[in-house]
Amino acid sequence: MSQRCMCLLIKSRGLSFSHWHSDHSGGLLSFLKHRTSGVASTQAPCAVDVHPDRPFARGIAPGPKYDKVIGALPPDPTFELIEEAGGLVEAHAEAHVVAGNTVYVSGEIPRITPFEQGILGGMRWKDGQWTEEPIVGGLHLATPDLVPRIEPTVHFLSEQLKPSPTYILPMHCSGFASKVALEAAMGEGCVPAGVGITIEVMGDKEHDARLFASSY
Repeated sequence: MSQRCMCLLIKSRGLSFSHWHSDHSGGLLSFLKHRTSGVASTQAPCAVDVHPDRPFARGIAPGPKYDKVIGALPPDPTFELIEEAGGLVEAHAEAHVVAGNTVYVSGEIPRITPFEQGILGGMRWKDGQWTEEPIVGGLHLATPDLVPRIEPTVHFLSEQLKPSPTYILPMHCSGFASKVALEAAMGEGCVPAGVGITIEVMGDKEHDARLFASSY
């Protein structure tokens, strides 16, 4: 599979992580090693945009008390391993732009809404002990306990957020119910996505004129 995708690896000049979590970062070293092997070895280092606060370890504490860690998650790759594999670490804690100033990365987003409180059970090893660190919530809405968050989340995205998003791309962790709700509120602005899907963004005035009106 990796050989068939080699053309895509060669074209990749950078990547950005939304947050440190092994289900996001676990394939990074393999990706970089494939990119720098064979025909791709002449490529410049791949920029790897990350938050500087890499966790030493993460664990899972199940409910209902969420106070006992039952296992650690696979570790995120270190900065040293990333660069040894052919990456160029670019660590930013604040909002910034990447890809030639064409993509905005928000940095850490404070939790200020009552319905976005993260997914309980996430733990982090810090200062010699396990501390609570709920997993990023957002569009993680698939499980039954998170159903009450769907309506206020969709309402915020479709009626309150300004400027309103033209497109929202919910993925597997969003769940079917939230995708249905987003489609009802935003029409074709809701584009279900998944791993392996390529999104081509056309940013010229001709294509901008084709955009549909805001949902509010």
